[in-house]
Amino acid sequence: MRPQPISKSIPLLAEINHLTKTSPPEAIARISKNAKVLCNDAVTLQQEGYLAEAVECLVKASSLTPHDLPLLEETINLCLMAGKYHQAQQLLTTYSQLSPQQPHVFGETLQQVITVMEEQQITESEIEPLINTTRSVLHHHHPDSSYHLEMLVLEDETAKWIHYGVMLHDLSVEEVAELTFELAEALIPYQTVTDHFVPAFHLVEE
Repeated sequence: MRPQPISKSIPLLAEINHLTKTSPPEAIARISKNAKVLCNDAVTLQQEGYLAEAVECLVKASSLTPHDLPLLEETINLCLMAGKYHQAQQLLTTYSQLSPQQPHVFGETLQQVITVMEEQQITESEIEPLINTTRSVLHHHHPDSSYHLEMLVLEDETAKWIHYGVMLHDLSVEEVAELTFELAEALIPYQTVTDHFVPAFHLVEE
């Protein structure tokens, strides 16, 4: 069953704003509680494959605790995982203000990604099915696999493309090869987009 987006079940920001004026201690407690609930539900939604809903939860949690740099970084990372690049770009502005001496690891790459999307006229809605397909292939066979995102812009003499690398930590070479073969077949219907956005599985050698 599809999880209910948590933003519909938490108190409205207007209520919290009211509490801030009438009872600051209660407002602080309400904010802290709801931010933690949102973060927990974001984890659950991500595990179930609902990346857009998970992003919504973390963005809301980050808005409740705007000076929480680790939470903001986690929100940006999930936006990148979900292909929400323009939203990540907006959040990076806040991140840079909070951490001017230590830029986000994907900050420069993200701008390159958005530039490629504009040059090739591809949209986030076109990229989303590729990301969902990649995650579906992985979770069908290895739902508990540990991984992280590698995002790069690559080019050769004739083309430039976005590399969406799913870096796997706990699989064998043979298992990654099987996933790669299945992913290639699953992405055939999206060939016009995969010319410019290329999901791939890679094994991280510890």
